[in-house]
Amino acid sequence: MQKNILIVGVDPGTTAAYALLDLDENVVKISSSKELNLSLMISEITDQGLSILVGTDKKNAPSFVAAFATKVGAKIVSPEEDLLVDEKKKIIHERNKDSFGANDHERDALASALFAYKKVRQLIVKIKYYLSEIKKDYLFEEVCKLVILQDGLPIKVAVDIILKPNDEDLILIKKEIETNKLSQNEIKLYERKKLFETENQQLRDYVKKLQRENQEQKKEFNYMLSKIKQQLIDKKQEMQLQQKENSIIHKENLLKQKDEAINKLMKEKAEESQRLLSFIKTANNYTIVKKLRDLNRDYELKRSQLALQEKDILFVEDGSIYSESNYKEINNKVKIIITRNPNKLMKEFFLVISPDEFDRLSLQDLGEFMLAEKESLDKKINKKELLMKVIGEYKQLRKG
Repeated sequence: MQKNILIVGVDPGTTAAYALLDLDENVVKISSSKELNLSLMISEITDQGLSILVGTDKKNAPSFVAAFATKVGAKIVSPEEDLLVDEKKKIIHERNKDSFGANDHERDALASALFAYKKVRQLIVKIKYYLSEIKKDYLFEEVCKLVILQDGLPIKVAVDIILKPNDEDLILIKKEIETNKLSQNEIKLYERKKLFETENQQLRDYVKKLQRENQEQKKEFNYMLSKIKQQLIDKKQEMQLQQKENSIIHKENLLKQKDEAINKLMKEKAEESQRLLSFIKTANNYTIVKKLRDLNRDYELKRSQLALQEKDILFVEDGSIYSESNYKEINNKVKIIITRNPNKLMKEFFLVISPDEFDRLSLQDLGEFMLAEKESLDKKINKKELLMKVIGEYKQLRKG
């Protein structure tokens, strides 16, 4: 029998207490005791279900709460500042839970559980709606467990993981989740690959439709041809027939060209999909390089989409177009830029590497971003850093 998914609130202390909520925010159990140590609490809560979130009313989670979360595999939810007594009473009152809790410890635990639930309430609503739309309501608890425990995991991908246990891509993603190594880039690559597969299927369906229409036109032409031939009485009718025949031949040639173009596009999509799958399998051998046309207007347009993080590497198509304010903004996160035509100011702010230093396989363009082979990239960075160090020491000697 599948265990209930629980959201837990814990109030540690001489008299410890806990409160359990299900995914519909119903109170499952509240308990407190002076004898309630960590092992006993884990045993009692585990009997009730599987804990995925543990809430606390403290900004810095107490060691008792942290130990509980680690042992049961739950995520900790804590407020930005310690919750005041009035704030905890308000949380309980707003959710119509005033009748629960026999003492202050139990009410503190309940407020912590409700605070944790609030953080995922909208996400739970979205999961319910999506599953209702696809008639898969029975997956509710399993999907909640995956999506809540794994930050950024799309609901659709979670459903695929459950329904397609033998899918090669999903097996890789599930393994990454279990080892807590799944990144947003891997999720986006999977979604893009699935989009390519859907587009390919749509193209195949479209080709079949064109082929059926072509056959129907041929039938119509042959029928018209037979009728016209039977009624031919002069040269004028024969010319009209020839014109129609030429028109249909022209249409057939156009359809043939469309077929060839679609087959070429399908082949390109399949190759792109295969490259993405190959990258997912060998992700540890590559570094994702975020891509921009320039560091002026293009960066300002894509600032939020890029979501630059510390140690990110940028590929800039035109390093001569820039804004000094943008250099200063990204300098605390980005230290390395790959570009062919760096300006003098760029060299002062960043370590610059030319893409011509890479061979075709070491630096690959995937449209929205680049892939750089880690080993090759690290060698070039070390070489550049060494060169800059030597130049710096030389300048220092000349000054001395």
